[in-house]
Amino acid sequence: MYIIYDDNNYKNKSIFVTYILIAINVFVYLGLQVDSSNLMESVENNFFNGYCMLPAEILSGKDVVIPGYFEASPHPVYLTIITSMFMHGDFWHLAGNLFFLFVFGDNLESALGPIKFLIFYLLCGVLASLLDISFVVLFDLNTYTRNIGASGAISGIIGGYMMLFPRNKIHLMFNIIFGFLDTPAFLWGMIWMAIQVIGLISIIYDQSSGVAYAAHIGGAIGGFFLVRLYSLRKKKNETPKEAETI
Repeated sequence: MYIIYDDNNYKNKSIFVTYILIAINVFVYLGLQVDSSNLMESVENNFFNGYCMLPAEILSGKDVVIPGYFEASPHPVYLTIITSMFMHGDFWHLAGNLFFLFVFGDNLESALGPIKFLIFYLLCGVLASLLDISFVVLFDLNTYTRNIGASGAISGIIGGYMMLFPRNKIHLMFNIIFGFLDTPAFLWGMIWMAIQVIGLISIIYDQSSGVAYAAHIGGAIGGFFLVRLYSLRKKKNETPKEAETI
Protein backbone atom coordinates (compact mmCIF):
# COMPACT_ATOMS: atom_id res chain seq x y z
CA MET A 1 0.00 0.00 0.00
CA TYR A 2 1.94 3.01 -1.31
CA ILE A 3 1.01 6.68 -1.17
CA ILE A 4 0.96 8.40 -4.56
CA TYR A 5 -0.25 11.88 -3.57
CA ASP A 6 -2.70 13.75 -1.36
CA ASP A 7 -5.24 16.52 -1.83
CA ASN A 8 -3.73 20.00 -1.57
CA ASN A 9 -5.83 22.50 0.40
CA TYR A 10 -3.98 25.70 -0.34
CA LYS A 11 -4.17 28.22 -3.15
CA ASN A 12 -1.69 30.88 -4.22
CA LYS A 13 0.50 30.36 -1.15
CA SER A 14 4.25 30.30 -1.32
CA ILE A 15 5.55 26.95 -0.08
CA PHE A 16 9.32 27.00 0.29
CA VAL A 17 10.46 25.74 3.71
CA THR A 18 9.36 22.20 2.80
CA TYR A 19 11.57 22.30 -0.29
CA ILE A 20 14.47 23.89 1.58
CA LEU A 21 14.34 21.06 4.14
CA ILE A 22 14.33 18.53 1.31
CA ALA A 23 17.33 20.25 -0.28
CA ILE A 24 19.29 20.34 3.00
CA ASN A 25 18.72 16.63 3.60
CA VAL A 26 19.86 15.80 0.06
CA PHE A 27 22.95 18.04 0.42
CA VAL A 28 23.97 16.46 3.75
CA TYR A 29 23.56 12.96 2.35
CA LEU A 30 25.33 13.52 -0.98
CA GLY A 31 27.87 16.08 0.20
CA LEU A 32 28.85 14.81 3.64
CA GLN A 33 27.82 11.19 4.02
CA VAL A 34 28.41 9.19 0.85
CA ASP A 35 31.38 8.24 -1.24
CA SER A 36 30.95 9.29 -4.87
CA SER A 37 31.55 5.68 -5.92
CA ASN A 38 28.40 4.46 -4.13
CA LEU A 39 25.48 6.84 -3.71
CA MET A 40 23.21 4.14 -2.32
CA GLU A 41 24.99 3.75 1.02
CA SER A 42 26.32 6.30 3.50
CA VAL A 43 29.79 5.64 4.89
CA GLU A 44 30.85 5.73 8.51
CA ASN A 45 33.16 8.70 8.16
CA ASN A 46 34.07 11.31 10.77
CA PHE A 47 30.94 13.32 10.02
CA PHE A 48 28.66 10.30 10.40
CA ASN A 49 30.33 9.12 13.61
CA GLY A 50 30.43 12.58 15.16
CA TYR A 51 27.10 14.13 14.23
CA CYS A 52 24.78 11.16 14.75
CA MET A 53 22.70 11.15 17.93
CA LEU A 54 23.97 8.79 20.61
CA PRO A 55 21.60 8.23 23.57
CA ALA A 56 24.61 7.72 25.89
CA GLU A 57 25.85 11.23 25.06
CA ILE A 58 22.47 12.86 25.58
CA LEU A 59 21.96 11.09 28.90
CA SER A 60 25.41 11.99 30.23
CA GLY A 61 25.89 15.34 28.49
CA LYS A 62 29.43 14.20 27.64
CA ASP A 63 31.01 13.53 24.26
CA VAL A 64 31.89 9.88 23.65
CA VAL A 65 34.99 9.56 21.46
CA ILE A 66 36.25 6.13 20.40
CA PRO A 67 38.36 6.49 17.21
CA GLY A 68 36.79 4.55 14.37
CA TYR A 69 33.43 4.28 16.10
CA PHE A 70 32.45 7.61 17.68
CA GLU A 71 34.16 10.87 16.72
CA ALA A 72 34.03 14.32 18.30
CA SER A 73 30.50 15.73 18.36
CA PRO A 74 29.42 19.38 18.21
CA HIS A 75 29.42 21.20 21.53
CA PRO A 76 27.19 20.82 23.44
CA VAL A 77 26.45 17.22 22.48
CA TYR A 78 22.72 17.94 22.69
CA LEU A 79 23.06 19.58 19.26
CA THR A 80 23.35 16.09 17.76
CA ILE A 81 19.59 15.78 18.28
CA ILE A 82 19.29 18.42 15.53
CA THR A 83 22.21 17.37 13.30
CA SER A 84 21.09 13.73 13.25
CA MET A 85 17.71 14.83 11.87
CA PHE A 86 19.40 15.68 8.56
CA MET A 87 21.35 12.43 8.18
CA HIS A 88 20.30 9.12 6.61
CA GLY A 89 21.60 5.57 6.48
CA ASP A 90 21.17 4.94 2.76
CA PHE A 91 19.45 6.23 -0.36
CA TRP A 92 16.13 4.49 0.34
CA HIS A 93 16.05 5.83 3.90
CA LEU A 94 16.52 9.32 2.47
CA ALA A 95 14.05 8.87 -0.39
CA GLY A 96 11.29 7.46 1.82
CA ASN A 97 11.53 10.23 4.39
CA LEU A 98 11.69 13.01 1.83
CA PHE A 99 8.74 11.63 -0.10
CA PHE A 100 6.57 11.81 3.03
CA LEU A 101 7.88 15.33 3.68
CA PHE A 102 7.00 16.29 0.10
CA VAL A 103 3.48 14.81 0.30
CA PHE A 104 2.43 16.10 3.72
CA GLY A 105 4.67 19.10 4.33
CA ASP A 106 3.17 21.58 1.88
CA ASN A 107 -0.36 21.53 3.34
CA LEU A 108 0.97 21.91 6.85
CA GLU A 109 3.34 24.72 5.88
CA SER A 110 0.47 26.55 4.20
CA ALA A 111 -1.58 26.30 7.41
CA LEU A 112 1.15 27.26 9.88
CA GLY A 113 3.19 29.66 7.79
CA PRO A 114 6.88 29.13 6.94
CA ILE A 115 8.50 30.23 10.23
CA LYS A 116 6.09 28.36 12.50
CA PHE A 117 6.34 25.33 10.24
CA LEU A 118 10.14 25.27 10.54
CA ILE A 119 9.95 25.60 14.34
CA PHE A 120 7.26 22.90 14.39
CA TYR A 121 9.45 20.57 12.31
CA LEU A 122 12.47 20.96 14.60
CA LEU A 123 10.41 20.65 17.78
CA CYS A 124 8.83 17.43 16.56
CA GLY A 125 12.26 16.04 15.78
CA VAL A 126 13.49 16.89 19.28
CA LEU A 127 10.41 15.41 20.96
CA ALA A 128 10.76 12.27 18.85
CA SER A 129 14.40 11.81 19.91
CA LEU A 130 13.58 12.39 23.58
CA LEU A 131 10.84 9.76 23.56
CA ASP A 132 13.14 7.35 21.74
CA ILE A 133 15.83 7.86 24.40
CA SER A 134 13.23 7.37 27.14
CA PHE A 135 12.20 4.09 25.50
CA VAL A 136 15.83 2.95 25.36
CA VAL A 137 16.28 3.69 29.08
CA LEU A 138 12.93 2.17 30.10
CA PHE A 139 13.66 -1.16 28.42
CA ASP A 140 17.39 -1.13 29.08
CA LEU A 141 18.35 -1.12 25.41
CA ASN A 142 21.76 -0.27 23.98
CA THR A 143 22.50 3.44 24.60
CA TYR A 144 25.42 3.30 22.14
CA THR A 145 23.20 2.69 19.11
CA ARG A 146 23.64 5.57 16.65
CA ASN A 147 20.42 7.32 15.69
CA ILE A 148 19.97 9.24 12.46
CA GLY A 149 17.12 10.24 10.20
CA ALA A 150 14.39 12.81 9.65
CA SER A 151 11.60 10.33 10.36
CA GLY A 152 10.84 11.69 13.85
CA ALA A 153 10.30 15.21 12.53
CA ILE A 154 8.38 13.92 9.51
CA SER A 155 6.21 11.77 11.79
CA GLY A 156 5.38 15.05 13.54
CA ILE A 157 4.23 16.43 10.20
CA ILE A 158 2.05 13.35 9.74
CA GLY A 159 0.53 13.88 13.20
CA GLY A 160 -0.10 17.56 12.51
CA TYR A 161 -1.56 16.76 9.11
CA MET A 162 -4.02 14.27 10.62
CA MET A 163 -5.12 16.95 13.08
CA LEU A 164 -5.69 19.71 10.52
CA PHE A 165 -6.69 17.73 7.41
CA PRO A 166 -8.39 14.52 8.62
CA ARG A 167 -10.77 14.40 5.66
CA ASN A 168 -8.19 15.01 2.96
CA LYS A 169 -8.05 12.20 0.46
CA ILE A 170 -4.87 10.14 0.39
CA HIS A 171 -4.45 8.46 -2.99
CA LEU A 172 -2.85 5.03 -2.70
CA MET A 173 -1.67 2.30 -5.00
CA PHE A 174 -3.00 -0.67 -3.03
CA ASN A 175 -1.55 -3.57 -5.00
CA ILE A 176 -1.63 -5.12 -8.44
CA ILE A 177 -4.99 -6.85 -7.83
CA PHE A 178 -6.95 -4.04 -6.17
CA GLY A 179 -5.20 -1.21 -8.02
CA PHE A 180 -5.71 2.33 -6.73
CA LEU A 181 -7.57 3.36 -3.61
CA ASP A 182 -8.56 6.67 -2.02
CA THR A 183 -8.83 6.87 1.75
CA PRO A 184 -9.45 9.69 4.25
CA ALA A 185 -6.25 10.92 5.85
CA PHE A 186 -7.41 10.04 9.38
CA LEU A 187 -7.98 6.39 8.38
CA TRP A 188 -4.56 6.12 6.75
CA GLY A 189 -3.05 7.80 9.81
CA MET A 190 -4.66 5.29 12.18
CA ILE A 191 -3.27 2.38 10.14
CA TRP A 192 0.17 4.01 10.01
CA MET A 193 0.17 4.58 13.79
CA ALA A 194 -0.92 0.98 14.44
CA ILE A 195 2.05 -0.23 12.38
CA GLN A 196 4.40 1.93 14.46
CA VAL A 197 2.99 0.57 17.74
CA ILE A 198 3.34 -3.03 16.54
CA GLY A 199 6.91 -2.28 15.46
CA LEU A 200 7.68 -0.71 18.83
CA ILE A 201 6.44 -3.79 20.68
CA SER A 202 8.53 -6.04 18.43
CA ILE A 203 11.73 -4.13 19.30
CA ILE A 204 11.36 -5.13 22.96
CA TYR A 205 11.82 -8.75 21.89
CA ASP A 206 14.08 -8.24 18.88
CA GLN A 207 16.50 -5.33 19.08
CA SER A 208 17.94 -5.92 15.61
CA SER A 209 15.18 -3.99 13.80
CA GLY A 210 17.11 -0.74 13.37
CA VAL A 211 13.87 1.26 12.99
CA ALA A 212 13.22 3.95 15.62
CA TYR A 213 9.50 3.27 16.09
CA ALA A 214 9.47 5.12 19.42
CA ALA A 215 10.72 8.23 17.60
CA HIS A 216 7.97 7.86 14.99
CA ILE A 217 5.30 7.62 17.68
CA GLY A 218 6.80 10.46 19.73
CA GLY A 219 7.03 12.71 16.68
CA ALA A 220 3.46 11.96 15.59
CA ILE A 221 2.00 12.57 19.06
CA GLY A 222 4.06 15.74 19.44
CA GLY A 223 2.94 16.99 16.03
CA PHE A 224 -0.71 16.28 16.75
CA PHE A 225 -0.74 18.20 20.01
CA LEU A 226 1.49 21.06 18.84
CA VAL A 227 -0.89 21.70 15.95
CA ARG A 228 -3.82 21.33 18.35
CA LEU A 229 -2.36 24.08 20.55
CA TYR A 230 -1.79 26.23 17.48
CA SER A 231 -5.41 25.73 16.35
CA LEU A 232 -6.84 26.59 19.78
CA ARG A 233 -4.69 29.71 20.01
CA LYS A 234 -5.71 30.78 16.52
CA LYS A 235 -9.40 30.39 17.35
CA LYS A 236 -8.96 32.34 20.58
CA ASN A 237 -7.30 35.23 18.73
CA GLU A 238 -9.92 35.38 16.00
CA THR A 239 -12.47 38.19 16.37
CA PRO A 240 -16.08 37.18 15.60
CA LYS A 241 -17.52 39.19 12.74
CA GLU A 242 -20.45 40.42 14.78
CA ALA A 243 -18.03 41.82 17.36
CA GLU A 244 -15.91 43.72 14.86
CA THR A 245 -15.94 47.49 15.14
CA ILE A 246 -16.78 49.31 11.98
